[in-house]
Amino acid sequence: MNEADRTAQVYISRNYSWSGAGTVTVTLASDTATAGDDFAADPLTVSWGDSDSELKLVDIPIVNDSARESSEQFTLQLSDPTGGAVVGPRSTTSVTVSDDDAAPPPPGGGGGRL
Repeated sequence: MNEADRTAQVYISRNYSWSGAGTVTVTLASDTATAGDDFAADPLTVSWGDSDSELKLVDIPIVNDSARESSEQFTLQLSDPTGGAVVGPRSTTSVTVSDDDAAPPPPGGGGGRL
């Protein structure tokens, strides 16, 4: 995703059983992107009702700063399932944020003749 998008969107699915209500906690952790400086790191709770098999869209706020930087990553982890649910083998993913700030101009303005 691009830093200018200001929101990373990730879908969370509930597979195999849709019986009963359930929740899962989405926790975000720093990697090369820093919690608080590059993305909002507050844990999020995703909920499903009984018989609910819909994908849930999780919006993660991204900080669109003016610093020129390389692409950065943070990790998303699913944990603490309720309602008899179990977190599956794909419980962790990385999100890559591409910088949207232009490279600084070359020293001396870079527009003249030599």
